[in-house]
Amino acid sequence: MARLTAIFLALALSCRILPALSMPALGPERAVFLTAFGEFEVGFYSEAAPKTSRHILRLCQLGAYTGNHFFNVQPDYHVQVEGVTGGRQSPLSKGIKKLDRKRMPLEVSEELVHEAGSVSLAHGGDPDTGGSSFAILLNRAPHLDGNYTVFGQVTRGLGVLYEVEDVETEGDGPVQRPTERVPIYSTYWYTTEGDGLEARCDLE
Repeated sequence: MARLTAIFLALALSCRILPALSMPALGPERAVFLTAFGEFEVGFYSEAAPKTSRHILRLCQLGAYTGNHFFNVQPDYHVQVEGVTGGRQSPLSKGIKKLDRKRMPLEVSEELVHEAGSVSLAHGGDPDTGGSSFAILLNRAPHLDGNYTVFGQVTRGLGVLYEVEDVETEGDGPVQRPTERVPIYSTYWYTTEGDGLEARCDLE
């Protein structure tokens, strides 16, 4: 038994996916993002981080991330999606523009930590100015805990983000930009509530 445990831990560490900590329960909504490397899915901590979860989910429901891209790729750390206004190539509706101007207050708790698969709201230095840019963690990053809002968790397709991690980048500072655009082609959302069936709601 001890040997099996050791093998499991070795495999987990080799994949850089540490055993899950005691995180809050996810709400029923899921947002799915289609990239050149495949789909990844995000669940939301709708009770632990209600304001941020509602904000990002609403942007997803409006299709705001369709046509956006990963603008910052930090190996062994995170991959980051650009803010909607600066990152989306297609025109923005009035509703998206209005929502993207909103700023989210910091929402933290001891349970919400930055680990592989955590989805964290970016900000420009003031924790209460988060907008629509977010990062997906590829590894444990305890120095971010308490300073950034973890509002979601990748529930499917984490390997897709590790493929994004491998793209060629330029620069060696806090922003390492891919040499070629890494787009988000489309998004949709669904809920797991009701009769055990997934009710998909396609966007754009």
